[in-house]
Amino acid sequence: MRFTIQVPDAKLDDARRRAHHVVEFAAKRTREGHGGFDGKGGGHMKNCPVVTDDVAIVATDISGGAQLDITSTDVAALRAETRARASKFPFVGATIVAR
Repeated sequence: MRFTIQVPDAKLDDARRRAHHVVEFAAKRTREGHGGFDGKGGGHMKNCPVVTDDVAIVATDISGGAQLDITSTDVAALRAETRARASKFPFVGATIVAR
């Protein structure tokens, strides 16, 4: 699964910081949330479109944003859960492409 996040220049640093935070969060397997974003979530509570349980995530800074590559041993379940979450998530201020 790949998320490509494109944001306006004014939000570039924040988008990249958040992308790398998701990687750290998934590695820790904690419930610390998304920092200043909403103070909850992190994939465990199903508020975030990025599944963080039982996955490996790599964040890469790209031109105009960030990219998250998420892998799992159960790709079908990962895709289904990601699509369900993304359909409910309000992507404000960013263009997100999930593949």
